[in-house]
Amino acid sequence: MNLTKKNNQTPSILKHLLAIVVVGFVTLDLRVISQNSPEGIFFRVQAQKNENDPEVIDRQKYLNQLQSYTVPGGQPTVSATSSIAPVQATTTTSPEVSYTPLNLPFPHLALYGRARSDGPPFVDISSPSKPLVNSVLDAYAKRPLVILNATPLADARKDIATGLRVRNPNIKIFGYTLGSLIWCVPQYGPTLFFRHYWEIVEAYDGDSEPYENCDGSGNGFLWKLGGQPSDTLSNVNLAHRVQLPDGSYRYDLAEALADLFYNDIYLPTAPDGTKIFDGIFLDAFCSCIDANYYDFTRAGYADDASFGQGWKEGFLALTSRLRSLITDPDYPIVANAGSQPTWTYPYFNGQMVENFPYQPGTGGWSHAMFDNPGGYFLNNNYFRSPQYNFIFTAVTGPAQPYSPYNQLKQRFGLGSATLGNGFHSFEDQAIEADQYDYYNWWYDEYAVDLATGRASTRREDEGWLGQPTSDAYQVVWDNPTPDLVTSGSFETDLTGWNLTSLPPAVASVSRDDATAGAGSSSARVHIDQAGTQSQVRFGSGAVSVQADEEFSVTFWAKASAPRRITATLGGGYETTFGRFVTTSWQRYQLVIKPYSTGLVNAWFDVGDVTGDVWLDDIRVQRGATNVFRRNFENGIVLVNPYDVPLTVNLERPYKKISGTVSREINNGSIVSSITLTPDAAAKIGDAIFLLNVDVTPPATITDLKTADGAYTITIGKKRVQLQPFGKGYLETIWAKRVKFRSPSTTWYIFANNNRATKGAIKMYNAKGKLVRTVRPTDKAAVAGIRAAIAVQRSSKKVVLAALDKGRNGRIRFFELTPKQIHKINDVAVGGNPRNRTVLLAFLKLYISDNVFVAAVRGQPSSLRVWKYGPSKKIFVRDTSPNSKRIDTKNGRFQLKPSSS
Repeated sequence: MNLTKKNNQTPSILKHLLAIVVVGFVTLDLRVISQNSPEGIFFRVQAQKNENDPEVIDRQKYLNQLQSYTVPGGQPTVSATSSIAPVQATTTTSPEVSYTPLNLPFPHLALYGRARSDGPPFVDISSPSKPLVNSVLDAYAKRPLVILNATPLADARKDIATGLRVRNPNIKIFGYTLGSLIWCVPQYGPTLFFRHYWEIVEAYDGDSEPYENCDGSGNGFLWKLGGQPSDTLSNVNLAHRVQLPDGSYRYDLAEALADLFYNDIYLPTAPDGTKIFDGIFLDAFCSCIDANYYDFTRAGYADDASFGQGWKEGFLALTSRLRSLITDPDYPIVANAGSQPTWTYPYFNGQMVENFPYQPGTGGWSHAMFDNPGGYFLNNNYFRSPQYNFIFTAVTGPAQPYSPYNQLKQRFGLGSATLGNGFHSFEDQAIEADQYDYYNWWYDEYAVDLATGRASTRREDEGWLGQPTSDAYQVVWDNPTPDLVTSGSFETDLTGWNLTSLPPAVASVSRDDATAGAGSSSARVHIDQAGTQSQVRFGSGAVSVQADEEFSVTFWAKASAPRRITATLGGGYETTFGRFVTTSWQRYQLVIKPYSTGLVNAWFDVGDVTGDVWLDDIRVQRGATNVFRRNFENGIVLVNPYDVPLTVNLERPYKKISGTVSREINNGSIVSSITLTPDAAAKIGDAIFLLNVDVTPPATITDLKTADGAYTITIGKKRVQLQPFGKGYLETIWAKRVKFRSPSTTWYIFANNNRATKGAIKMYNAKGKLVRTVRPTDKAAVAGIRAAIAVQRSSKKVVLAALDKGRNGRIRFFELTPKQIHKINDVAVGGNPRNRTVLLAFLKLYISDNVFVAAVRGQPSSLRVWKYGPSKKIFVRDTSPNSKRIDTKNGRFQLKPSSS
């Protein structure tokens, strides 16, 4: 909700929406309905108690506080046509709401795991003692968050929660209940939550039937118009109400359910005093209902319209009362049922996008991510903090969870969730954990050992991406197909473009030479008076399109204040990424499938907020040329939601995970580009997680080698261990720190003496980035390499590496500058390369201008001298291995004879 005071100052009474409560005050919920906002806008203000009757609140009095505020459309919030919805005032002693971000590394894993009321899969009911199943507890405890039934965790088997916390003290457990649906199971004992739920609803028929009768005939239950009990996801009459003496209504059943959820889910504790649940998850709970389906007369209403309004009021009564009862303002309540309206955002901490990407809306990634309301990206911005949003992806064929198609679905769902701040779960659609052991499913992306880059099954290796270093954004590259619109750069005029402004909106367009996204000019749309978003449209001339073909609308945009804009093409639409265009120029690409074939216009809809929107370099072309990306401390995630494979060129090398499940995708290779291939028929896109090549950046080398081949180095003031060739490496590592004079640049170079790594040399710059890996031999070294560095007076470095043993028998020279490294030449170490007796005993480097010396043991043994001259040619000179001194054209070198 964007409330703005006319002087652009945020109203203090609305600072947190849930106001501070002090003695003598209550929180007052107001929903103001006006012509401009028929759904109503939610307010919560402090209202002073009446001295004679603390429960009597003069709502009209507090409308005066809202006279000076406007809604995003620019209309006054309160007008002569405004009315107040009958919302029950509630008293609370909650402290000021604190907005605490989740400090949980990415990716965020969750399990949406239903447990049977008698305990399975956590309980072995085949044994007389009904013990806990340790392997199931171990599997669930590997996730940072799980959603589990209120029954049996909060009543019959509190030891389940204790067992999970013993294994993972940081785990979050959310208590699952249905918001407006309940069933009767005669076997349920009198202490079980779900029995309490049914008994509360059943009691509203005025007849105390035994629970075992499962009599749902009372008006606490919803019935269909045909005279049968409701068989939908809502069978509880949240609209049940009683009239108060002043003519207003109290939604008594909804409030009773709030009390039940508070008492039976929020309050229960384990024997050690810790709470069973860290949050409440309300499934099948939505403010919207198909009033035409239900018997509104039986529900207590004169018509379907009034029943629909009563349902909304009952929904609000339940949520507001539950929130007021919970004294911890950071205790999360999450709802799952389509799209929650804006006035629920102050109460809920998030919602679930279920059956991703086919919900909400008509299906597809854009709807699941961008729908307003209900889209995942919007959820990440609207709900109260701390936010817990979820994406749930259902397996196709739970008997084959690791099929290539399911691997794709899992990767796409987790990648999309990681673009935002929420959690992802990949499970069986029915979430019946006693039927399929989806809690044991484990994919490469869930955990990675950063030391090796290998997929892991250890909980310690979860959160391997670390914290985000950016929000999600689009990577947009030039589309090579013809541009279907003209003059989209606005460098000379606005020819071919027009503005449509429909009442009550008032807007104008002009060419702006003072700012541009590309070139020197842009189009500026100024909205003086707002209306709906589509009442101000800036559009192109006619373009020819085909229905259901993908077209990209690429453009630069900024606005005077962050705002949402949309684009349409032939009836198809897609919102801008991230909900807002910001106050800085950014490039966007919207991929749209027109609904119709023929000549259409490309429109930008900007009418719902006053202010300015600048657009520049607008292009309409066939195909998509963008993917979505987010950067993290230890890697990146890329998501392609479109119907076509897309190849992304990366700004530097990244490493694929070395996987055990998706080995063809996660093959451990280092890549500078990646192709993401969707399953267009199933509307499933593709995603990939990549590691930074330099996850552990090196610093000053101290040459303190440990038993497993690690070096202790210093990064800033922190001393860490670096294993440049993997943990457990036991052979010799040679390390050197070199510093250039001009420009001042530091490099760190590691060489190894291990044939398993094929004699690699790894080079890092001073920022801790792996610049290059060089393998100086054509084949795996039999026993590694020897390496050295020459420091030349010209401030250049030449890396000299050689094969220790083997038939290659070659030395390779590399020139190193502050910006790059490249091979100069290579020479034989001596003798016939096919003669296995020709072995390089050791490589030693001596420096005078451009001269290098190596000692070679072979047939015959000798000292060999190479010179790197101005022409970049290398020559060789032999001398006796017993020489005390080597004379060259450029100077003399002292040499201590080798004992071998």
